[in-house]
Amino acid sequence: MNFIYPSNDNITIYTKSGCPNCLKAKKLIESYSHTIIDCDDDLIDYRDDFLQIIRQLTDKEENTPIYFPIIFDNKKYIGGFEDLKLHLLIIQDRSLSSVDFLFDSLSSF
Repeated sequence: MNFIYPSNDNITIYTKSGCPNCLKAKKLIESYSHTIIDCDDDLIDYRDDFLQIIRQLTDKEENTPIYFPIIFDNKKYIGGFEDLKLHLLIIQDRSLSSVDFLFDSLSSF
């Protein structure tokens, strides 16, 4: 199995076909730098190996169910679709705070 590990510099989403939250996550990140990894073949051919690697990357215990999508940002495990929504809101808030700070700084000149 050629497992593709989460990227250092963007959002990585592991998806499978027929997953409604996978489709929503793909749509949500269209404007962000991202990598989408469709896992159907790995789940069929290398299920146990694939799940073992995912469990290691997410710090999930052996008997913990794995739900899709599986999302990382800069190699940091984010969670699923709902977690991604919150994560992107936090990123946007930080960006807006930085822009506000910049404008406040410039207005003093």
